[in-house]
Amino acid sequence: MYRDFVYMDTGRIQSIIAQLQQGVLEKVMEGKTNELQGKAGIAAGVLASFLPVELGGGFSRKQDIQSSKVLHDYAFNMALDSLNENGLCLEVEEWDRENIPLPDTAFILARGSVSILDYALLKNLAENERALEKILKTPPQQSQQHSGQKKPHQPKSKSGVIQQVWTLVDAFMGDSLQVRLKCSGDVVFAGTLSREFLRESTRDLIFKYGGKPQAGWSMLAQVCQVTEPSNKLGALGRLMQDFPGMPGQDSIGTTTDVINPIVEMLNAFQEAMASVSYPAIAVTPIALYRELESLR
Repeated sequence: MYRDFVYMDTGRIQSIIAQLQQGVLEKVMEGKTNELQGKAGIAAGVLASFLPVELGGGFSRKQDIQSSKVLHDYAFNMALDSLNENGLCLEVEEWDRENIPLPDTAFILARGSVSILDYALLKNLAENERALEKILKTPPQQSQQHSGQKKPHQPKSKSGVIQQVWTLVDAFMGDSLQVRLKCSGDVVFAGTLSREFLRESTRDLIFKYGGKPQAGWSMLAQVCQVTEPSNKLGALGRLMQDFPGMPGQDSIGTTTDVINPIVEMLNAFQEAMASVSYPAIAVTPIALYRELESLR
């Protein structure tokens, strides 16, 4: 099987291997990799590439995993095998969302249609909105040119529509990069991606695969929260009604006694405006890829 990766969190891949191959890691740290055979010996070679290792009394820094995509891909195979061997990874099936058998923190391997949402694209449009308006502006009607009639004066707004939308998005989402994978029915997994682990820019991905959700993708991820039906905006409204306001002087010990309630309110506001909501399930993506089976 060949895997075409577009995203891989190498830090989490290293963590999985290091924790689930603990005995191998100890041999690597002790410089006794020659004692390991078979899969353990192969695992030692990969782990040795993660870390500075002393060999034969001398210090030798192995090739950093961040510099080798070949090692990345091989490390992914080892991490996935380690998760399966330890019974820590569930393959997503035709599950009923209301009775989904997923505990928080579980590792999952899901397949379905993927969409990547890059809010930084909106930021770029907002920053260049005026220039785009000039380029796309409709030329004046011929009748108006010859009649000498002037267009009624229209005051220019301080910011365009896209800029106003970006101001709102930036307050809650920033330049967030998110992925949503829909398996079947209403089973959807959503999480944020780190740009440093994305192998291609979102512009390149849209150019190659289109902007709509594309079927045939797989994602290894760790579950953060199996959301439940709730009205987050309603809960926020009730919280604001019950907000005690500024504490009295007698109950103020430090500055944080004043700031903490405000920050807690902002946390609730952020959750209501920009967080994963039911039926989507919040996850931490580890790898995103397509699979190619033999064509023969």
